[in-house]
Amino acid sequence: MQDEERYMTLNVQSKKRTSTQTAQLTFKDYSVVLHWYKILLGISGTLNGILALTLISLILLGFYTEKPKTIKLRMDGA
Repeated sequence: MQDEERYMTLNVQSKKRTSTQTAQLTFKDYSVVLHWYKILLGISGTLNGILALTLISLILLGFYTEKPKTIKLRMDGA
């Protein structure tokens, strides 16, 4: 029983990291997350730009291709 306790204590202590190792891993993790964040932000911005240009184009095409409305008056022999 004492051997098991010692083993568990040693095992837990060997898994602990120093603060510099933790800081380095955290910095690397944030670097990867930041890289993907920038990529997704760029893709999102590009898609939003395309959608905005499409909307503007459709609005302008709607104004320029609209036929003028004519009013027909019917004149009876009165």
